[in-house]
Amino acid sequence: MIDFLDRIDERATFDRLLNKEESAFAIVYGRRRIGKSALLKNVIADKGIYFLADFTEKSMQINMLAKAIANFIPDFDQVIYPTWESILRALDNSTKTRITLVLDEFPYMVHAAPELPSVIQKIVDLELKKNYNLVLCGSSQQMMRELFLGTTSPLYGRADSVLNISAMKIFWLKEYLNCSAIEAVKEYATWGGVPRYWEIRKNYNSYEEAIHYAVFDKNGILAEEPMRLFLDDMRSAVQAYSIVNLVGNGNHRISEIANKLEKPTTHFSRPMSNLIEMGYLRKEVPFGEQEKDSKKSLYWISDPFLNFYMQFVASNKSMIEMGLWSVIKKQLDIKIPHLYANVWEELVRNAIPYSSIGGIDWSMAYRYWGKPDKVNEIEIDVLAESYDKKSLLIGEVKWSSSVKISEILAGLRYKLAILGIANRYESIHIAIFVMDKSAIKKEDSIYILDCEDVVSILK
Repeated sequence: MIDFLDRIDERATFDRLLNKEESAFAIVYGRRRIGKSALLKNVIADKGIYFLADFTEKSMQINMLAKAIANFIPDFDQVIYPTWESILRALDNSTKTRITLVLDEFPYMVHAAPELPSVIQKIVDLELKKNYNLVLCGSSQQMMRELFLGTTSPLYGRADSVLNISAMKIFWLKEYLNCSAIEAVKEYATWGGVPRYWEIRKNYNSYEEAIHYAVFDKNGILAEEPMRLFLDDMRSAVQAYSIVNLVGNGNHRISEIANKLEKPTTHFSRPMSNLIEMGYLRKEVPFGEQEKDSKKSLYWISDPFLNFYMQFVASNKSMIEMGLWSVIKKQLDIKIPHLYANVWEELVRNAIPYSSIGGIDWSMAYRYWGKPDKVNEIEIDVLAESYDKKSLLIGEVKWSSSVKISEILAGLRYKLAILGIANRYESIHIAIFVMDKSAIKKEDSIYILDCEDVVSILK
């Protein structure tokens, strides 16, 4: 079991919710392995009933829940409950002290009993659960959204709180593995913010051993992880896998994806939106452009593990099947520094709104790419406006500690001149982001941040 880290905001939400005067009804969802069950077990501890559903028939699930409740209410399972309504009402009548009932993997229960959402609607609307809080949890994000966020669903608008459990921050990975900030960036580039992947990683003595046996071995625990994720979340796992695979291998425009899959671009608008909503893809536009209007939109894999998998595992399936780890490892050693550099750059941009560089509150950071003067093609790693629009931050990100500050500074000023927006702001702030700044001589005109700074910010 992974050490319980972070989830401070989520636990605070549950503390408020489950301790209020009236009984509460909460929804928890998020992708597979993200830590939902661990959070709920931590929250209810020994003061509630945790029930994990499976794909068995309705009568068996009701019977198993009755046995779980009997651990708190003696002899509760000595009665036969013919329906979900009968057992949920019996629970309310059998306890005088407020408890919490967690029904985990709720979509499995609905699969066996499609009437269950309407039953719970009745229980909630008629206030038939005065003596227990009800928490419904599930990993099938699409089904959970349909059950609770769809306007035609019986449970729409009835929850007191809907929590989407997201990935954990890199700071906590550093804490969990007890490693340096630079090593944390490398580890995060593979495992991302998914607690179960961290747990798997920690079972091995080294990073290389972990990826070898957990990911690049045909029998490894994560060898087929993406398809399992998509089978949980999507009606068409094959289509989702194909799209994410193409994005991971350099097809970042929807036109490129459509061309490779030999279908019109209009065919992909909904699938791409679903993948973004579920946290598997992200859409990027250049600094200064609106997402809905930009014709320069690029798509990237937002989950680091999926990104690592599509770049290095999916393309080596034949060699993995043959057990040719030594050959794969040689290729990996050559290519993986580029992955680290890209992940480091994205982490930097994510950190900007929390950084207060120059004592200023910055809004979201973006990249810029294009020909602003119609002649010179430029790319800028970091651009961000202050919230009051009076200041601009421009920065460059290097996956290195050996940099020539004067050259970077000159390059950024040159690019800023071509971009032609400096006169819009009262002040311009320049930042350089490197692996380790300890050997770099600081200059008054720029800010220098390294992995230690950025990882500390992303807490």
